[in-house]
Amino acid sequence: MILFNDLKIFSKDKVETVLYKNLNWKDYKIKKTFEERVNESQAILKKYPNKIPVIINECSEELRERVKRKMLLQTDMTVSQFMHTLRTKFNIKSEETVLIFVNGTFPTSTTLMSYLYEKHKDKDGFLYISILKENVFG
Repeated sequence: MILFNDLKIFSKDKVETVLYKNLNWKDYKIKKTFEERVNESQAILKKYPNKIPVIINECSEELRERVKRKMLLQTDMTVSQFMHTLRTKFNIKSEETVLIFVNGTFPTSTTLMSYLYEKHKDKDGFLYISILKENVFG
């Protein structure tokens, strides 16, 4: 796996080559500079103060075409409500399990998204979430 710190040693052309060759869909932080991300999150929070700006940073390959990368969530939404929203919005079948990871942790279904945002938001103001889809019945 290529780490962001490793990419700093490359010229801009080489970073883009490595990014699109190995990371394809994955890392929003590499595609946009820190300043761009901060400006974007601040603009979102200014316009929608009661929402949580979320970036889907990783996703199962079969979900990539269906899942939007950026989302705004309500502060009183729980993880289970977010999972239900994902299922209905992106047509995920009932026999498929959706797993959500925030900053390497697996939050409980009753955790409020606002709590996750306050505890795990990035310095740029976004909450980065990874989504994994698995078949329940084989």
